[in-house]
Amino acid sequence: MVEKTKSTEYIFPPVKGFKVLTSLKGYGHYVPKEVIDNSRFEGLRVHKYGYDGKMNEPTEENKIISSNEKIVKLMGIRERRYGNVVETVDYMGAKAVAQALEDSGIALDNLEGIITATVTSERGFPSTSCEIQERLGIINGNKRFYALDIGAACAGYPAAISVASSLIESGAVDGPLAVVAVEKLSPLIAKNDINSPLFGDGAGAVIIGKNSNNFEGLEGKIKATYMGSETTEGRNNLIFRSEYNELMMPEGNKVMKYAVKNMADAVSYLKEKTGWTNDDIDLVIPHQANIRILQAVARTTKLPWEKVYNNIEKYGNMSSATCAVALSEAMKENRLKKDSKVIVVSFGSGLVTSAFALDYSN
Repeated sequence: MVEKTKSTEYIFPPVKGFKVLTSLKGYGHYVPKEVIDNSRFEGLRVHKYGYDGKMNEPTEENKIISSNEKIVKLMGIRERRYGNVVETVDYMGAKAVAQALEDSGIALDNLEGIITATVTSERGFPSTSCEIQERLGIINGNKRFYALDIGAACAGYPAAISVASSLIESGAVDGPLAVVAVEKLSPLIAKNDINSPLFGDGAGAVIIGKNSNNFEGLEGKIKATYMGSETTEGRNNLIFRSEYNELMMPEGNKVMKYAVKNMADAVSYLKEKTGWTNDDIDLVIPHQANIRILQAVARTTKLPWEKVYNNIEKYGNMSSATCAVALSEAMKENRLKKDSKVIVVSFGSGLVTSAFALDYSN
């Protein structure tokens, strides 16, 4: 049974029937070159967690991740990517943005801002968006340029899409804007943590702007967005960065229950706002947390498995970058076509959920 929680708070709730003003116009992603397969973790003796959420030293009673087969069964992951010293967060982010700009046909000089979803900036400040701006060589002179980060962990990408769309729709910025989600989780992985095989590095980006009758490519119109944060006591201790700068998730089973419930609720919310049914939806791109969560989301929403996008086998959980990379890959694999209806939904630390609905019809 999923625990009952207090009602979710919504940010940027769309009004039914509102005029669609923004759309996604170009897609790109970058994943590090080094492929880490499951042999890295075979026979790994892992820590057990205490009631305080801190890891205890390994003992004979601790579990052992003993085989590739066990990792695949529990997590659905066969390999992931780890960035090297050159593949920094801003390097990967800039690569993804450059690819998205090329895909959109929009010149770099026309870009009016960058919004980055990340919680793994190497420097902390200035923002990763500013660092990506500099790496891309954007020198704006007297031109105003937006550069800000969104720190919502795994839920950062749809949240950043919501912020970018709202800025354009409100008239605060004309656009286009680049939205990029990039994470380098590998330095935060505790060597003997039970969740150590789960995480990887990568970046995905889109170009978002006003709808245009003159755009020659395939536009994904943003029909509705969703943002919510649990009010459950203790939620901030379920996924967090420890005092030793390590990624901690001491109660994975509890996190899984919340993830399934909240992502399913977000899909239902967007279906209500758009008027879509499961038959209308062509693809749902959920956060690639682990294979069991993806399967449970499909069951809970009653969506057929073939409509649930899955690339976790190749990349693992890249936090905010998972949905961004998945959306880019789905486009390049021709899973997104004219008239496609798509929902992107994510869930993460702080028990934050975010999602958006895309319509590729004229």
